[in-house]
Amino acid sequence: MAQHIGSSSQFEETVKNQSSEKVILADFYADWCSPCRKIAPVVEELASTYQHCMTVVKVNVDSHEELSDKYEVRQMPTFVFIKDNEEVDRFIGSSEDTLRERVKRNC
Repeated sequence: MAQHIGSSSQFEETVKNQSSEKVILADFYADWCSPCRKIAPVVEELASTYQHCMTVVKVNVDSHEELSDKYEVRQMPTFVFIKDNEEVDRFIGSSEDTLRERVKRNC
């Protein structure tokens, strides 16, 4: 199951503590974003299927502007893959096939 981020410090702690063991998939979304809502069930499914190698965190861009700025999120949904505290991949959009392929590649 994907974790909803409540604070920037929670996000940073998750990345710091888990990105050496697992890939972190940060899903930057907005409640008003139709493509974000469309892909949300797929994100939840992937979080469950790949929990052995990936932690999924959901970041609401309206609540966490500082994280959106830090990761230069300009469109939603934006998916940022983080490993060892470094961004290793990025995908923008709601293509289910592309998201699945990127998860398989990075996990």
